[in-house]
Amino acid sequence: GMSQRHDVVTVRRYAPQRQRWFRFGSRISVIDWTDGVAPRSQTVLLVEPRRFLLLFHRLRPVRVHAGGIVWYGKHVFVAGSSTGIRVFRLDDIVRVRNRLRTKGYRYVLPQFSSYAAEHDDGAEKMTYSFMSLDRAGEEDHLVAGEYGVKGGSHRLIRYPIDRHTQLLRSDDRGWSVPTELHDRQVARMQGAVIVDGTWVVTSSNGEGIAGDLWVGRPGRFVRHGGVLPTGAEDVTYLPQRRQLWSLTEWPGRRWVYYMD
Repeated sequence: GMSQRHDVVTVRRYAPQRQRWFRFGSRISVIDWTDGVAPRSQTVLLVEPRRFLLLFHRLRPVRVHAGGIVWYGKHVFVAGSSTGIRVFRLDDIVRVRNRLRTKGYRYVLPQFSSYAAEHDDGAEKMTYSFMSLDRAGEEDHLVAGEYGVKGGSHRLIRYPIDRHTQLLRSDDRGWSVPTELHDRQVARMQGAVIVDGTWVVTSSNGEGIAGDLWVGRPGRFVRHGGVLPTGAEDVTYLPQRRQLWSLTEWPGRRWVYYMD
């Protein structure tokens, strides 16, 4: 029969504190967002295999802030803060029978690989707070950035993506080297995306205070103050609809929204 086209949005989720007797860790919610149909969602727990009693493996929840995600082909890249970038392969998703072993979740996604946050001698270690996808040039890029209060390093960085492997391009040593790095950008950055060569950055100002949108290029941003909801987070771009999509983080005020 004929297959129906579905529009799907993925949103990352994180539970920072212990709830009841366990910690949830990082999750992604997959939302079926098709015009004319009420949205449906399913949440997937991110897990990593850990060796247990030499011969066995236990799936342990991934506990990183997951400040941003990028879905590229068969892979999902997750920002892992100071640890680097976690990589998950969508073909590995598992539907579990005993949900008691997975903290109540029906679906889990085991970690496939990771990129460690290495740095040159004398440089500060990069914190991968958020990320997005740039498809505008001849090759695709993973855009990542660093949250920090005033006085921090506030870096923005881009890595080329290998379209064949659908992973970051690497050299003979297996290292992935950025093609672009900008230091001392906007304080309290929460997300960054490149739209047809123009950078768009979100920043937050604390609970109950509206967020800011910065537009331009690194070192030459124009601030649009107070145009975002409080708790502004990472941002992505949907070229088919020419929309920016973002979300907020404060409990009781967690919204997913778009801007033309």
